[in-house]
Amino acid sequence: MKRKIKRFAYLIAVALIGTAALSGCQSTEKKTVSGNQSPRVLSVNFFPPTPHQGESIVVSASGKDEEGDAVVYRYTWFVNKKSVHETRELPPNLFKRGDRISVEVIPNDGLSDGIVFKSSEVRVQNTPPEIVSIQLLPQPFQPGETIKAIVTGKDREGDSIDYSYEWKKNGVPLFLENRAEAKIPDLQRGDQITVMVTPHDGRNAGKPIESLHLKSENRRPVITSNPPHQFKHGVYSYPVQAFDPDGDALHYTIEDPQIGMHLDTITGLFHWDIPKHTSGVHHIILRVQDSEGEMAAQKVRLDVDFLRKSS
Repeated sequence: MKRKIKRFAYLIAVALIGTAALSGCQSTEKKTVSGNQSPRVLSVNFFPPTPHQGESIVVSASGKDEEGDAVVYRYTWFVNKKSVHETRELPPNLFKRGDRISVEVIPNDGLSDGIVFKSSEVRVQNTPPEIVSIQLLPQPFQPGETIKAIVTGKDREGDSIDYSYEWKKNGVPLFLENRAEAKIPDLQRGDQITVMVTPHDGRNAGKPIESLHLKSENRRPVITSNPPHQFKHGVYSYPVQAFDPDGDALHYTIEDPQIGMHLDTITGLFHWDIPKHTSGVHHIILRVQDSEGEMAAQKVRLDVDFLRKSS
């Protein structure tokens, strides 16, 4: 019954206002229903509480009506004290870094407006830069090679980005120069290299991101000897010497051996008991392979006629 009386009184008030307008009377007084208590705003909160450029700001208002009426709110946003928008959400295109944001909220219970609530100002903060991707090169990688970090970042305000680098071996930080390139000391096959990259825009540091690991690969053996150009008593002898950077055991072989050829698979000593009827130029391919399957080869050119003449 009380609600019906209030609504009836509200309709009478509206009718009186309309009559005054038709008769040419103007009133600047706020019209309220007799006996109704206007609602009031208790608090206003921004989400996010610390706004950044490029993201919307939403306001949340909490209020109270003494009669328990439902309360709705009207919003007016201000950027640097200038009115710019009138919905609950402030679009990101209406402000930028450094701007001061505030909002005015007016509550209404369906019968009358409450007192305007003015929020305090918040400043739009700088957005730290972000890492988009990190790539380590070269791939595959071998000990002794220089590693380079290729970093892509982004900054919401368009600031230039600098990067700091922390190189790690098997998860342990290395005390190297703060550079995008690094030569890792004492690397062994199977070691894993990563780099932690932090972006900076001149105002704030962004979130550090660690790269995927780059695994040190097996290195191929190297043949260090050169074949002689002479033989004795019809036998050509060549002790093949090779080195493996990883210290692997080596295995020696001949590709398509001819009659009389022999190569010690362990020591690398090559013999060719050249048949008397053999003449001309022959190309011999000697190979050395490590325990991981990496291989090196050497092509030996033998002019049998020349060797016979010079022996």
